[in-house]
Amino acid sequence: GVDTNILRLLTAPINRGQTCVTELHLEHNWFGSEGAAVVARVLSHNIHLKIVSLAHNHIGSIGAMAIANALEQNTVLQRLNLGYCEIDDDGVKKLATSLKKNHTLKYLNLEGNFVSSEGVR
Repeated sequence: GVDTNILRLLTAPINRGQTCVTELHLEHNWFGSEGAAVVARVLSHNIHLKIVSLAHNHIGSIGAMAIANALEQNTVLQRLNLGYCEIDDDGVKKLATSLKKNHTLKYLNLEGNFVSSEGVR
């Protein structure tokens, strides 16, 4: 699987604007919140990515918060899959708050995370 170091190598050309990649599928890998922070950097500078899937990684709420911060700046992403990423109520609340500033994201999958009825509110 892809760990954080490999993820840095994979995303470097995107960060430098050297590619027009529109989809990034990184499901079922080994990275956690540090890897999510790498993806967040990509999203905060992204001008091409429309679909990102990080499903079944161990990003947790800290990683979700990094991604949420990037979503506040992102104006391109349309679909984000964070299913089964060990995100709890705090991470979901931060993601929800970020959507107030993001007007392009149309689909957000949070299936299979650790969200209580309180986190859904």
